[in-house]
Amino acid sequence: MMGKISKGGSFGGCVDYVTRKKKDNPDGTPCKEWRLIDCKDVSVIEGREGIIESFEDNLALNPSLKNPVGHISLNFHANDKDKVDDNTMVEIAQRYMDKMGITDTPYIIVRHLDKDYPHCHIVFSRINNHAETISDKNDFDRNRAVCLDLTKEYGLHISEGKRQTNVNKLRGAEKIRYEIFNAVDSVWNDKSVHTFEQFEARLNAGGVGIEYKYKRGSHEPQGLWYTRKGKRFAASKIDRRFSLGNISKHLAANKPLHPQSRWMYADGSILPISAYKGVKLTSQQIKDYVAGNAVRVDVCAGNPSTVYIK
Repeated sequence: MMGKISKGGSFGGCVDYVTRKKKDNPDGTPCKEWRLIDCKDVSVIEGREGIIESFEDNLALNPSLKNPVGHISLNFHANDKDKVDDNTMVEIAQRYMDKMGITDTPYIIVRHLDKDYPHCHIVFSRINNHAETISDKNDFDRNRAVCLDLTKEYGLHISEGKRQTNVNKLRGAEKIRYEIFNAVDSVWNDKSVHTFEQFEARLNAGGVGIEYKYKRGSHEPQGLWYTRKGKRFAASKIDRRFSLGNISKHLAANKPLHPQSRWMYADGSILPISAYKGVKLTSQQIKDYVAGNAVRVDVCAGNPSTVYIK
């Protein structure tokens, strides 16, 4: 089981999405691609409008919260199709919410029936019934841990990861996204690649491009997108390992050290250090050090307490 977390500002838009409003029948009745399998503190008699109004009642308790809409999809492996009926799905979703601290707040659980694997959508108010904000601190890390715990507890299939996805069965943008994942993952696992130039060249050779996102008003990159066949995806949408910062750390680890110095790489460039004699260096000090400049470090352990390193 895997959970995908998103947040937003419109309960109406989120409820319309999970209840497939755009696919309603010509007479206004819902399509058969979904069903409501559980809810709490929402009025369902009036349909979508009643559900949305129930959520917005809580929004009135804290109208200044930027993203009051909580939306989580729980996706089960196709191998678990016979294990996860509606009752089991509700039980797992309720356990998931409890472990994630999503309690005492309105929610709906909608099961979708348009895929070959079981999955459901949880929509909830991030403003609980006491006007308190449901914390999203470290929610992505907590989500992974909770999903793994529940997967093991209920004896569900533990996926071997994206590498096992059959790309040939995918279509459109989702297929391209997995093609990018496979290309980046292949270069990631090649220990001979240790510079961004090599990394980018290898991806380009495999039909994947890179576009950089720069800090406002500067030429310093702070993120990147991967492109293929006219589509562009943020690094986080491919895999969180493949962010700009994570790739930089990974490539540095691949880089061989100089045979005669533990302070330099084999190509003569300087190995970054994060601290010296008990003093944590600032990001600017690290940049200056790597550039070959002398860096002043104050309040060092030992004598003298102020030193210059280069």
